[in-house]
This record gives sequence, structure tokens and C-alpha cells, in this order.
Amino acid sequence: MCNWTATMTLVIPREFKQCLKGILPRPIKLKTSIGCAWYVHIDEYQGELVLKDGWFGFAEAHELQLDDILVFEVKDTSLMNVLIYDSNTSTQRLKLGESLSWKETSVEPAPVCKVFRRIDEENTADSFCKVLCTSELEVITIPSRVLPWFYGGCPESINLKMSTACTWIVDLKQQDGNVLMDAGWPEFVKAHDLKVGYLLTFKKIDTKSLQVLIFGYNCCEKVIWCSGYHPSLGQQYESQLY
Repeated sequence: MCNWTATMTLVIPREFKQCLKGILPRPIKLKTSIGCAWYVHIDEYQGELVLKDGWFGFAEAHELQLDDILVFEVKDTSLMNVLIYDSNTSTQRLKLGESLSWKETSVEPAPVCKVFRRIDEENTADSFCKVLCTSELEVITIPSRVLPWFYGGCPESINLKMSTACTWIVDLKQQDGNVLMDAGWPEFVKAHDLKVGYLLTFKKIDTKSLQVLIFGYNCCEKVIWCSGYHPSLGQQYESQLY
């Protein structure tokens, strides 16, 4: 599940109502990639499921800006992992000044602890995201801030691994100081029916592999089945699709 940042409340997609059902209101833990945990109350408002009390504090502490992108992974009815992406750089934002958690038994949020963390964003970020524009259906640029993943040497190709266990090989090309996903990327786009405005997240597995998640217009992950392993350059592409 992904969402663009709000202020006092955050609306949860209706597709997640069932897996987050339970007594309302109740606290739910938001856990960031650096291990900070916040308790925010989940409630129902005008027929929608929302993150309410405590959400503004989370947004303020993490210095969320309009157009920042948040990706939520629902672990169970009381826990969601959260990744925060900077809208300007498309890379994961990790630097945090303060973490504030709430008592689970309190209806009104009450601060019980503060945790201060300082980390190196450049060395710790392990993912980036892209909201697809028209040009990125043909070729896509890897943000410069994540190039250290390759330890100074850009590989000739990279494996894109999906949650369905499908793996695609896409060629990498250096151009004007940028690293592009080039040959094989248009075939990946076609096979997974990607559209302008879809959100993709790319998480580092190793120096030659990225885990890819696709989010559609409803802000929910799209699980798209294709026929397993695909060679670069679209070789025998048409015969490989279901």
C-alpha cells in the first residue's frame, strides 16, 4: 500500500479494510526502516479507514513534505512498516531527529519516550522509487544517490525480481553521467502493463539485483503474473507471455 502525505489524517485504501479490521479506534504501530516505532490511532471517519491521532506527530517528526511518497507494508492488524521517499530525489529518506511513541492503552495519545538517531543517509538507504512519466516507459534513470550500491563500477545489466518470483534482465547504460535502464526495460513495462502515474519501488538485493514492487492508481500493490525468466533485449518476448 502506498500513499501521498496528508496532514492531520491519512486515508487508508478501502482494499485494506478487511486485513485491518478490528476494534476502532485502536493504536497501530508504524515502524520505519531505521527501527523507530510510533503508535498512531486507526479509526473510521466518514466511511473511510484513517490514521488519525498521532499521525500529525509522525509527519512532523519525520519532516514530511507535500508530494513525499510513503509506502506501507501491512504486517498484521497492529503493525505496518513504513518507507519514506523524498519527492525531489526519489530516494529513501532516513534521517530522523526524534521518535515519539504512544501508550497502547491510552485513547488520547500520551508521549512516553523519545529516541534520537543520527544516521548516514547515503550509506544506509537501500531503495528508491519512481512515479512513471511518459518517457520512463521507454528508459528509466537510476537516481545518482544510489549509484554507490554498485561500488564504483556499473554492471552491464541488472536483475529485476518481482514478488511473483519472475526475474527480468535489463541492460544498464551510462549516458551524460547518468545510469539508465535501457534494453529490456520497454519489454518489462509491456509485460507488467505499466502506465503513466504508476509508482514503482526498487529495493537493493545485491549489486546486480533489485526487488521491484508496483503500485497502481488505487495506491495498492499490483501483483502481475508473467512467464518467469526473461532475457535482455526482449529475445523471444512474444512467445514468453501468457
